[in-house]
Amino acid sequence: MPVRDLIRAISATAPEKVPAEVTEVSEGLMYRDFITVGLLASRLAVTEKDGSPLKDNWIYIQEPDVVVGRLQIFNNWSPWLVAGQDKVWIGLEYFCNETDPLWKLSDDEMARFAIAEIAKIGILKAEDVEDAHVVRVPKTYPAYFGSYDRFDVIRSYLDRFENLFLVGRNGMHKYNNQDHSMLTAMTAVENIVNELPPKTISGPSTQRWSITRRRLHSERAIRYILKSCRETTQPAAGNPRTPTPMNAQTIAVHLPDGPFVKCPPAPRPLKSPTPSRRGWLRPPWWRG
Repeated sequence: MPVRDLIRAISATAPEKVPAEVTEVSEGLMYRDFITVGLLASRLAVTEKDGSPLKDNWIYIQEPDVVVGRLQIFNNWSPWLVAGQDKVWIGLEYFCNETDPLWKLSDDEMARFAIAEIAKIGILKAEDVEDAHVVRVPKTYPAYFGSYDRFDVIRSYLDRFENLFLVGRNGMHKYNNQDHSMLTAMTAVENIVNELPPKTISGPSTQRWSITRRRLHSERAIRYILKSCRETTQPAAGNPRTPTPMNAQTIAVHLPDGPFVKCPPAPRPLKSPTPSRRGWLRPPWWRG
């Protein structure tokens, strides 16, 4: 539940228990909303240089003459996400506000708009689209402006409720990814099971608030570790950052508050993101 909605719900049942300052900060929290348009198509109009299907999971769209911000290719997450293996299922992602005209379009209008945009930039042909589905997700992105710099006021107030644990992106008003959001919930469950002391801003039962900082690059590290454990490689000429075998001792590092994965050097030379095809921004590490 978004923090702003939570404070409103508490106020609706017991307005005298919510300090005016808490309400003021809560009402000042800002969000960014999200629309995704799924398109099922027989084929895409673009391929890799060798003619094979695109291998990207996400592609950021840079063209200034379209509204779509990002393209997702669901087949590349798993082929089992698409019933017919001869089809391609893509998602066009739009970042907006609930008050925008785009949000208020009907599903049919939104689908037609998305098809026209993706055809305009040459990714597929409109006649190859076989089906469409629109999903609107309000408050997808909690924003770090508005009254966010006073968020500790809300935390201090809600920490008085010993049986209430804020978790996830909206619950904590933190721009966490899905992995981090699930970890905050798992940490909250551990706190409850282990009957940790009452909550405080810096107490042991608030470990979930530091999950993003501690595991900022954990996904990248895990991908590299799995690759390194599967195969033995030697540094390539002129590329000292080619992955080399590691054992458990070089993978794990013990920090003061517990063991965490140590992120080794990047498996590929780090470069600035470079434009590819019609302005799509594809960092060299994006495919993972």
